[in-house]
Amino acid sequence: MKYFEKPVSRLARIYESSYGNHTVIKNLIKEIDKGVGKLNYETNVKAQMTTFEYFMNNKYFLKFIKDISPEFENYITNKLQIALKLKNAWGIKMNGKQDHVIEHNHDHSTNSISGILYLTGHGPGTHFPELNHSVKENTGKFVLFNSFLMHSVQKSHLKKNRYTISFNFEEYAEWK
Repeated sequence: MKYFEKPVSRLARIYESSYGNHTVIKNLIKEIDKGVGKLNYETNVKAQMTTFEYFMNNKYFLKFIKDISPEFENYITNKLQIALKLKNAWGIKMNGKQDHVIEHNHDHSTNSISGILYLTGHGPGTHFPELNHSVKENTGKFVLFNSFLMHSVQKSHLKKNRYTISFNFEEYAEWK
């Protein structure tokens, strides 16, 4: 488990940990294979991808979220002193054809949190230029970070498919 914190324009946080339920991971890969199509190469993700809401009600993804919630609550929401709710979750499949993800952020408020779950462990990782930090991929690793942080995935000549799920949490207020 790693935790990075560095002031940029605002205090930026990256939290890395791992998830060990391989049954959930294998099923999530199958779900991505079923769901890719409509947004392939159409967004900042220059690879195959599902819709942005594809995993919102997926039982395997929701199990992952439930399983990591103690870590999430201890290391993220308590530091921010806010309540968060899942906004969206989508799958990405890179298949070695120079697929990549263009540098971007998820452009939410300071209190929004984004995440990536790595379902395979042989990709190029995710680079966060503002922190000069690259996340090394391992199967089951997940990373939580401030949504305003820029990040990207470099082009790679993968010999195997690279699978990830990206997701966003937004600040929850009862009146919303």
